[in-house]
Amino acid sequence: MRYIFLLCLSLAVCGTTLHAQRKQLSRAAVDSLRALKNTDNTVSALQFAIDKIDMGAMFETDSAKELKFFFKNISDDVVKISKVTTSCGCTAAHYSTDDIPAGAGGVITIKFNPQGRDGTVDTDAFVYLQGNPNRPSARLVIIGNVVAVDQWERYPVAMGQLRLKRKTVKLDAIETSATMRAERIACVNAGVTPISVHAKLKPAYMQIATEPSVLQPGEEGDLIISVDCGEIHSIPGDTIRLKVPIEGVTCRPSVRTLDITLYKKKIKTKTDKKNECKSSI
Repeated sequence: MRYIFLLCLSLAVCGTTLHAQRKQLSRAAVDSLRALKNTDNTVSALQFAIDKIDMGAMFETDSAKELKFFFKNISDDVVKISKVTTSCGCTAAHYSTDDIPAGAGGVITIKFNPQGRDGTVDTDAFVYLQGNPNRPSARLVIIGNVVAVDQWERYPVAMGQLRLKRKTVKLDAIETSATMRAERIACVNAGVTPISVHAKLKPAYMQIATEPSVLQPGEEGDLIISVDCGEIHSIPGDTIRLKVPIEGVTCRPSVRTLDITLYKKKIKTKTDKKNECKSSI
């Protein structure tokens, strides 16, 4: 009866171990394994040339990198690798399950995928030998750094998930004109949900919207600021300066605010100034 109980317990433990091999290890499990010494507090049968690789810096758009850990069986017995578990879903282990005679060598390849893993890398792989499924024979370490790449870097202004070429608007609103004037700013929805941009705290003579009116995730368009020039004649001065927060994006008002300057007289460009100089000669 005791033998049957021990046999059932052993099968249950093995089943749990095989299931764990298919999953990413939890932080608690990793910390526990890191604290373990070699099997039975003795020297491991596998001796690695190096057990820690610094892969340096790479971009998150780079292809997966293969890191090779070479080893030698320094025991007097034939051993076999039963499994290699990793502490991160960004890594996958490749190895041979053939017998490793005494004195023979081999290699364990860890493939690291940097996509979506920007930041510091510190991940482990634990090597288990046949006959000892519960205690790793070796711990392999990969460190490095993954540099984030912004696919929307040509839109440097971020207002939540809305990205813009700029947030400053300078618009001629010539006082003799009663027509609408508009300024377009190229933009993109860099988020994962659709957005519809508008403005509540704006003058009555101004309209703010995007084209298209709803920006789908990853869709590019224009943020359009329109002004009815015929409605601003009663405002004193030649220049009107406004700070207009836009709605429809999630971030602080100070971040999602447009700096808008309206000139009631035509802005003098460099060409205009040169022409003035020529006419005065």
